[in-house]
Amino acid sequence: MKQVVQVINHLIFSFFLIFTSVVNASEPPSVQELLTVADSIRSSDPKRLVDLVVKIRERQSKLTPEQNASLSYFEGYARGYSGDQQGAIDKYLWALNNTQNKQLIYRLSLSMANTYALMRNWYQGLVSLEKALLIGNELGTQDTIIESALVAAIFYNQLGQYELALSYVERLFPNKLQGRNRCIALHLELEAKVKLNEINSKSDKFTNGAKYCLQISETLIANFIYINQIKSLISENKYAFAADLLDSNFPDILNTQYKLLIAETYALKAETLLRSGQTTLASEHAIKALLFSEDSKFSQPAVQALRILFEIKLAEKNFEDAIKFQKKYVIAERAYLNDQTSKQLAYQRTRMEVLEKNQQIANLNQKNQVLQLQEKLTRETSENRRLFVYLMIVIASSLVLWTYNLKRNQARLKKLAEFDGLTGLNNRRHFNESAESLLKYCNGEGQEASFIMFDLDKFKLINDTYGHLVGDWVLKQTANAIKKQGRKNDLIGRIGGEEFAIILPACGIEEGRNFAQQCRQAIEAIDTTDSGHKFVITASFGVTCSQLSNYELKQLMYDSDLALYQAKENGRNQVVCWKPPAEVL
Repeated sequence: MKQVVQVINHLIFSFFLIFTSVVNASEPPSVQELLTVADSIRSSDPKRLVDLVVKIRERQSKLTPEQNASLSYFEGYARGYSGDQQGAIDKYLWALNNTQNKQLIYRLSLSMANTYALMRNWYQGLVSLEKALLIGNELGTQDTIIESALVAAIFYNQLGQYELALSYVERLFPNKLQGRNRCIALHLELEAKVKLNEINSKSDKFTNGAKYCLQISETLIANFIYINQIKSLISENKYAFAADLLDSNFPDILNTQYKLLIAETYALKAETLLRSGQTTLASEHAIKALLFSEDSKFSQPAVQALRILFEIKLAEKNFEDAIKFQKKYVIAERAYLNDQTSKQLAYQRTRMEVLEKNQQIANLNQKNQVLQLQEKLTRETSENRRLFVYLMIVIASSLVLWTYNLKRNQARLKKLAEFDGLTGLNNRRHFNESAESLLKYCNGEGQEASFIMFDLDKFKLINDTYGHLVGDWVLKQTANAIKKQGRKNDLIGRIGGEEFAIILPACGIEEGRNFAQQCRQAIEAIDTTDSGHKFVITASFGVTCSQLSNYELKQLMYDSDLALYQAKENGRNQVVCWKPPAEVL
């Protein structure tokens, strides 16, 4: 069916060229006609879009400035599809700086929001999205309202704000969308509901949505719908059904040449193969997932592929390769979790900036009103001079209030940027910065320093068994327990999902071991009754010190991480001190 649709599209485009040449044999299609065709097929036939861009570029000398800007927009679209996201941004920025067309500025802002999301530049993406939504409201047409809502839903899905994304999609369905917009909306609704566990894999919405998209030649989006259904099947442990659906759509997905989609497909296929015991094939597909994730090494498909390879090597008792993949998996997973944190920080930052701008506008309006009254008062009698003094007090109070609110917002932003919102501990970035300074001081003063890393044992099982609210409660209680053990100058940070790090200045390896034991016992003693469930919390600790690992933060983290891994291997809920290889021998 897909091939038939592509042939029909090709014939329609060929007929368009033949028809225009018959009507006027001496004139090839105009640049504007080619730009119109490029706009109509940019997502349904990206390969032909590239051909059209080349044809238009050959006639660049005849292009108007606005046509040049439109061409740069399509070039950016084509580059983004091929995986060159930075190249796409460069083209979009050039077009943005060389056009006065509000409609084009609006579309460029939408495309930049999507592209920045793919680049994990969430803050710039949100800035572009806010700009697009603002211009869309100014344009006020039905098309811009629909398009901006769809892009907002796309972006918020990628940002992990699935309820917000779903609200944008659901407000569009009363408009009875058709064509490409309906196809995109169906995909976004399914994607959000799968993430929120609000839909069953048996739902007809998957089949009907994919069928509709294929009917209008939106093959890429149809394949994304299939991937959503496959994820739903895997989450329900229906691996055989997921494998069958993957196999039936694998050739079409590969034919899209869309790297992110292909990487995710290989990773999901590896997962189904692993669950069915086909470890060799699972390993091959996981490696292919990593190859197609080279431009986004810390994406979800890459993390999933590394975990699968680690599990396979561990099951094969190939411990050397298992450790290699485990280290890569840990690094990738940490980067992925950091990316999730950066999403939330970017979202909070833009929300705060919007609030601050609104407050500034309100203050400016108030100041303008005061200035107007001031001009009037200067023309009045001495009695009004007393009113002028009163107004000056109002102005001063407004400025004080504005300054106070500004500083409060700045302090709030600083806290969001430096501290983990759940536990109140230093976040990874602020912990690393503070740790570098503390270690430098200890080195200069000739003080020893202990370094401790620990994470909670079987934390995923707690989340899966009791839910994420209980998981968050556990993290808070753990942080509180550790804070009570620490001294004023100790540095404590949450550096991953359930992973923490501690630096103890003026302490050697034995003091570090004793402190870690105290922390381990404090965690194990946590009463979980308040969570509504009864279970035991334990943690595994890895300890090193500057005498063994020097004062370099990276080395201290690496050595303590190895010791932590050894504690896990030895049965968990224990403290292991790192020893140099020579001492192990």
